[in-house]
Amino acid sequence: MFGIGAAMLLPFIMILITLAIGVGQGLFEIFEGVAQEFIELPQGVFIGAMSVSRLVQTLGVFGISNFFCGLKMMKNFTSCAFYYLLEILGSILYFIPMIVFMIVDWLSGKSKMGTRLESNIWYYLEKLDRYTIDQFGFHVIHFSKSVRDKCYNCRRLKPIAFVRRTGEFADDLNEHIIPLSTGGLMKMFSGFGRIISAFDVL
Repeated sequence: MFGIGAAMLLPFIMILITLAIGVGQGLFEIFEGVAQEFIELPQGVFIGAMSVSRLVQTLGVFGISNFFCGLKMMKNFTSCAFYYLLEILGSILYFIPMIVFMIVDWLSGKSKMGTRLESNIWYYLEKLDRYTIDQFGFHVIHFSKSVRDKCYNCRRLKPIAFVRRTGEFADDLNEHIIPLSTGGLMKMFSGFGRIISAFDVL
């Protein structure tokens, strides 16, 4: 009689033990996740704050420097308009040789003779320009330094620097901020899931 009762109770006891183990593991994961959050969340917040501040600083420098460059270009526009028109005219005139180089590229196949010819022509033109500026004090394919400084050159943060900083922020977000801020939470959710799953034995 006692043996029959014990045999009937044994599966129930095994279920309770399995349930207790599952709940215990879940609770352990939850407490471990809470501890992890206490340790890692401040690190994630700190890295996030530093990364955001660098991005905001870069955005500010980019916006302000480009704004003042724009003001400078607008201020000098009337005295620079002639040079801008020359540059546009040069680009239009260069369209014909550019087509010739493209045709030569197409005819020469993988050897790209047109591109190589164009590169060589510009290489020797640059050497000629360097020679004339050194020997006679004037450029043949560039505007003078005073014109470039007045109409083209402007100290500003270039878009590539802003793009680079945005990329660094995205890397910090994916590699540090999100993992550090959510690692403990994920473990806590996993613990709750384990507790819920433990009751499937009932």
